[in-house]
Amino acid sequence: MFFYTLRSHHHKTINLQDQTCPVCKNRGVLKMHLMQQYASVIFPIMPGKKYAVLDCDYCKKTIPNKLWSKELDAIYKQEKKVLKTPKKFLLGLLVFLMLGISPFVYIKYKIDHPTVLNQVNKWAIENCKVGDVLFVEFRDEVTEKSDFSLAKVIKMDANKTILTTYSDKFDYKDQYVMRLSDVDNSKFGTIIEVKTPKLKTYGHLLYVNPTSEKLKYFVMGYILSNIKE
Repeated sequence: MFFYTLRSHHHKTINLQDQTCPVCKNRGVLKMHLMQQYASVIFPIMPGKKYAVLDCDYCKKTIPNKLWSKELDAIYKQEKKVLKTPKKFLLGLLVFLMLGISPFVYIKYKIDHPTVLNQVNKWAIENCKVGDVLFVEFRDEVTEKSDFSLAKVIKMDANKTILTTYSDKFDYKDQYVMRLSDVDNSKFGTIIEVKTPKLKTYGHLLYVNPTSEKLKYFVMGYILSNIKE
């Protein structure tokens, strides 16, 4: 259920020195207040209709529309035509729409970008061992560009893990369809050393001895050797 309130925004007030009050017949005592309705939920979310309130300073009456003269009605229509809806009303509508669609955007994002370190894969990383083939993201911290490839664990102790990297590159979504049987072991070559605690705890492959200051780490993907064929 959705709740909102209707409020009124005051644009301006005009002193009508040349007009006569339809009630008390005094001249030069009318004031026209140009107003606009808007819907609000803490902040304005949608602009509404523009209207006018006609008051008499002498008799203290609010003049109903049906008593307005043709001149008063013409003044109102002219003033209404040039009134501009405040930008904050339109911005509020934009914010409201964004809030409304954000759950759907979030769900779509989660579908298209599944969390790599989900609970099952986190357990696998914590228990990875020699011989495991890892799908990894190779990220350049300066350009923020990524390449996706494979790395195979060939040696591991409490401090260091030694891996050999794959020559081919892949697409991000390949990690969800690749199987160990797709891997050509002859394409493993370059050796890297990373910090075992970082690998086990965060899924990051931080270099022990970086070969380049620009290329700092890998981010773990699915472990292919743990996927059932």
